[in-house]
Amino acid sequence: MADANREAHAAAFRAIAAHRSEHGLRDTVQRRQIVEVVLQAPAHATLEELIARTRALHPRVGATTVHRTVALLVACGVLVKRRFGDHCARYELARPIAHDHLLCRGCGRVEECPPALAADSAERARTLGFTVVAHECVLYGYCAACAPPPDGAGDP
Repeated sequence: MADANREAHAAAFRAIAAHRSEHGLRDTVQRRQIVEVVLQAPAHATLEELIARTRALHPRVGATTVHRTVALLVACGVLVKRRFGDHCARYELARPIAHDHLLCRGCGRVEECPPALAADSAERARTLGFTVVAHECVLYGYCAACAPPPDGAGDP
């Protein structure tokens, strides 16, 4: 595991421990197993995907336990719950740097935009005298695999 990932995981476990202590929650083996799975999951995973990944590695862990642990991770700031307009909540690790997303309306794939796009948006807001306190942007369209052919393509 790279040093950055190791530190991110350690920070996540510290945040969870602080939240547990503050709210009188127990530290359980199942909760630790779920946290490890979530930290290894790809960005923008749905709750159903997190449940399936957890159950594949730890068949005795129930869906309700995964759901509650994911809610705990959101509450303590380790995960961010996002809704991209596809009627499905998705989860990603919280990051201090704002970033934007691309959502394919065909297949539902979510990709992250380069950080420069978010920085450009924030800078433009500042030039308009607007103080940015949060940032979220989703660009909707079609990925290369789902894009409709250009007008007239394939016509004789």
